[in-house]
Amino acid sequence: MTIIFWILFTVVILSELSILIGLLFCKDNAVEKIYKNEGKNKSNKNSMFYLLVPMFDESEVAHKVYDYFSKLTSSDVQCVFITTEKETKIYNGCKTKTALERLMIETPAENVKLYHYPLTTGNKVHQLNHFLKINEKELNRDNVFIFDYDCDSRPDLDTIKDVKRILNSKPKANVIQQSSRFWPVNNKPELLKIESMFQTRWAFGFERFNQYLSTFKFFNKFTVPFAYCVGHGLCIRASYLYKLGMFPTPLEDVPLGMMLTLMSEPIYPCVTKDTGEVVPSVKALIRQAGHWIRGPLQVFTVMKKANEMENISIYRNIVFFMRIILDVISWLQYLMLFIVSLLLLFKSYRYFLLSVCAVGFLTIISLLVTSKYYSDSRWNVTFKSYFLSSVRHLVRGMSIFSLAYQSTFGWFYDNKKNR
Repeated sequence: MTIIFWILFTVVILSELSILIGLLFCKDNAVEKIYKNEGKNKSNKNSMFYLLVPMFDESEVAHKVYDYFSKLTSSDVQCVFITTEKETKIYNGCKTKTALERLMIETPAENVKLYHYPLTTGNKVHQLNHFLKINEKELNRDNVFIFDYDCDSRPDLDTIKDVKRILNSKPKANVIQQSSRFWPVNNKPELLKIESMFQTRWAFGFERFNQYLSTFKFFNKFTVPFAYCVGHGLCIRASYLYKLGMFPTPLEDVPLGMMLTLMSEPIYPCVTKDTGEVVPSVKALIRQAGHWIRGPLQVFTVMKKANEMENISIYRNIVFFMRIILDVISWLQYLMLFIVSLLLLFKSYRYFLLSVCAVGFLTIISLLVTSKYYSDSRWNVTFKSYFLSSVRHLVRGMSIFSLAYQSTFGWFYDNKKNR
């Protein structure tokens, strides 16, 4: 048992340190240096950008979503809201579609479109892919770029300007990713405030840092950085997306990042950011964790598809698989360490004390760094945050039980709204 403790303790500490390193060494100024040799790529003058926003049971916030994304549109930027017929099956009516149609009449906005997914099955990915399939003739071009946003996304208003700057510097870039800051929907419960800090910490300390590393050939080749793609602020060249077979199902984000990682495709991080919300309840948080952990569990499907598309080296396949295993463990490592530490209390309290103090210290430091560099207004990190951070670690570990439950009784995000 002692050996297991030290193995888990080492894994957790290295994980915490890697996130802290990502937060410290991948700040905005480091990202900007990637594009300092900005060229004048004339081909990007004709680029078209499509902001796709799938919506399901969002009639109550439709006006906020409509008003905000309308501000991002222009002659070369179109926003497409994608509603779904599934609302009719569950709620006996497509309230979101009706609300958007009314808004488009009352406050018309140029370059804003509404597309309705006609089937009552499927989720966000199916809405996206159906739109892409129906409009392939128009979209499947090298100068067209697809953005993927959620209805709670609020990207910086100069997002398109930032993406154009990236394309001027890296004209062959196929994938660009905005990182997200997260905020709680309301002030209660307090644990959701902590969750918003952790999700922001992960977005910049892990996701953006690995995206950053993927843009350097050496790191991309030898360390195989597992660079996430996320459905908040993903921008991908349409012709490349069609080449990949459109978005993977049942999740469009992590499996896509896995595919790009295997295929050595760099993901260029943005300086501009997206702002999103965490789920509004702890129960929904646990359900969300069970849904998200599905992504890395698709590793064998992704590896099979990627190796069919390209000749990928044995070395890259092995290192990639190890990275995915570590990613899966990251969901459970805190809970496992906590359980082993409790079991060792019969032998000595020092193991439990060491794990709580060491992990808690590194966590609080990383949250303070996140607050300082990656938020518009700084969070108030207190002793209460220290305690709730430990609780949050354990809640994250509940993902495996949530996964088992939803595998048996139905997937939360596929069947119901996030409430």
